[in-house]
Amino acid sequence: MAKILFGAAALLAVILGFFLTIVATVQSQLFPMSTEQLQKLAVLTQVIGGISTAVALVIGLVTVIVTINNNRTTQRLHEKAGLKASLNANLREFGRLSIDWPEFARPSLLVNVKGDPKQFERYMQYVSIGLNVCEEAFRSGDLDYWGEAIKQFVLEQQGLIEDPEFQPTFMTYPKSFREHVQKIIRDQRNKGEAGQAKR
Repeated sequence: MAKILFGAAALLAVILGFFLTIVATVQSQLFPMSTEQLQKLAVLTQVIGGISTAVALVIGLVTVIVTINNNRTTQRLHEKAGLKASLNANLREFGRLSIDWPEFARPSLLVNVKGDPKQFERYMQYVSIGLNVCEEAFRSGDLDYWGEAIKQFVLEQQGLIEDPEFQPTFMTYPKSFREHVQKIIRDQRNKGEAGQAKR
C-alpha cells in the first residue's frame, strides 16, 4: 500500500512539473508576457515543483517507516511461533519424562537420591528439562497464564535448584529467568518466615 502511495506521489510530482512547463510554454506563445510575468511564472513553477518533490519525499519516508514496522511485526510473529513450537516440544518431552520417572515430580518423597549417581543424573536431567519449559513459558511473557505453573515447579524442585552440584546447569539460563526463579524461592522463604513469626 505504502509503495503504491509513494509511486503515485512521485508520478504526480512529475506530471505536475511537466504540466506547468507546458502551460508556461503555451501561455508564452499564445499570450505574450512581460519578462516580469515570465519570471513570476518560473518562480511559481519552481515552488510547485518543490512542493510536489517534498510531498513525494514525505510519502517516501512514511513508506520506509511503515515497511520497517511491518518487518518488525512479522519478525515478532515468527519469533513467537518458534517459541510456541519449542515450548510445545519441551512440554511433550517433559510429560514423557514425568511418566517415565514419576518419582521426580515429588522430590520430597525421594530418599537419598544423591546416593545413586545414575538416579541423581536422571533427576538433574528431569529438572533441567522442566526448567527449560519454565524458561520458555517465562520468555513468552504470559505470566498470567504460566506464572503459577512456573512457581509450583520451582518450589517443588527448590532443593535441587539450590544444590551446588546443579548450579553450573542453572547458571546457563538467562539472567532474567534465574532472577525470577530466585525471587520465587525468596518470596516463599519470606512467607514462611512471616508465618513462623506470627506463631
